[in-house]
Amino acid sequence: MIYRAITMLALIVQYSLVSFCLTCSSCNLIASLPVLAFSVMSSLDCIWKKCRLPLSIKIRGYLALVQSVLLYASETWTFTSADAKSLEAFHMKCQRRILRISWRQFVRNSEISALTGLPAINDVIRHRRIAVFGHIARLQDSTPAHKALHSHVNLSLGRLPHLS
Repeated sequence: MIYRAITMLALIVQYSLVSFCLTCSSCNLIASLPVLAFSVMSSLDCIWKKCRLPLSIKIRGYLALVQSVLLYASETWTFTSADAKSLEAFHMKCQRRILRISWRQFVRNSEISALTGLPAINDVIRHRRIAVFGHIARLQDSTPAHKALHSHVNLSLGRLPHLS
């Protein structure tokens, strides 16, 4: 029963994420995605509150449904340290919610991360960026993305490089 609910929710999240990104092309995507991820997190409250459900299942559900929405296209983001702090705070808030630990209980973030075994969100983004870099680096030389990787901009000339 829980598997069916999670599968149905995954389809709804996928549809809403695509429609959200199509209608929200001019807004700041980094600031908007935590809002959408929070709505997914809230809709899964019945799963987070189940005491009989193992923590490993809850973590897998979080990674598949919430973190995937939160980090949508994160490989291409140009984000500031304020964005990184905001994403990390949301990530910790979600972990606390899964573990049912209130912020008033004064449990350190390092202890929360040790309990869940999840890496910091900045590490996840860094890993995704490195993976995309590896894919682009292995492309054929004639591919525009590969050409862009090996080009450089001479700022003293004030114009873009000639890609031929």
